[in-house]
Amino acid sequence: MKFQKGLYWFIKKRIFPVRQFLDIIPEKRNILDIGCGNGIFSALLSRKFPDARITGIDIDKKKIYYADRYYRSNHNLCFIHADIAGETGRLPAADLYLMVDLLYLLPQKTQNELVQKIAETMDKSAVLIIKECAVKPRYKYLWNYFQETVSVKVLGHTLGSTFYFRSEGSMIKMLEDFGYLVKVFHLDHGYLYPHIAYFCTRA
Repeated sequence: MKFQKGLYWFIKKRIFPVRQFLDIIPEKRNILDIGCGNGIFSALLSRKFPDARITGIDIDKKKIYYADRYYRSNHNLCFIHADIAGETGRLPAADLYLMVDLLYLLPQKTQNELVQKIAETMDKSAVLIIKECAVKPRYKYLWNYFQETVSVKVLGHTLGSTFYFRSEGSMIKMLEDFGYLVKVFHLDHGYLYPHIAYFCTRA
């Protein structure tokens, strides 16, 4: 298990702008990592903000099981198995809502409903940060699409069957329609993947 975690982290640091992404995340007391997967970013945040309370939530029960085993020594971190994007899913209150490479796996209607649910829950001091992959530059998007096809549809590393990538303009419009003020961070410099982050506050 320790070897697998180390190998995953070795690969992740080479394809994902970890440091740049962490740099845009503000210090908050109560952080909710929606779609946390195996919990790697939840764990990074628990170490960066030792006085914060970090909660990771994911629909994949197996990933939550391993996340809890991997990071049980992080005392300010907990994991919950839940489908908060579903109709009956409840959204806990938080100061910071984080979604890392999650929305592209959800139909746009579900994306809208989840973002709206967060907007209706968060107060004016809270922040929503969405990390996704953009559709430009085209060659980076095509490479990312190929990699995701192998990871999701062939290897089954992530639950899902269809991809719903949005353009930067479409994402900004959707967020603004739900009352967010949006700041965009392009994080793809030096990477083969078109990483992009949306830093959202309430208008």
